[in-house]
Amino acid sequence: MLWHTGFGDWSDGNTENPRTVEVAQYANISLTAEFEAATPTNLAAENGVRITDTTIENPNNALVELYTLAGLRVLASQASTIDLGGLAHGVYVAKAGDATIKFAR
Repeated sequence: MLWHTGFGDWSDGNTENPRTVEVAQYANISLTAEFEAATPTNLAAENGVRITDTTIENPNNALVELYTLAGLRVLASQASTIDLGGLAHGVYVAKAGDATIKFAR
């Protein structure tokens, strides 16, 4: 799972993003995008909701809702720990109180 990671550089050390490469110039090269390490994301500091790699930590039992980018609600819970293991890979919008955040799974 990746959570709010950012582009670091290319495997050849170039940091251009986006990057344009002329095929004839690099005919025998393989490039890989390298990303910075992920960190947990705080959804709403006032209610303590925090998204980690596999769970949503919800110490104050706030109502947490997850939506697809199409707006379909896929989860609503006030549990103190919400398991994300069964969630399909994709981009979601998490809502707790008035705070919202996008994250990828």
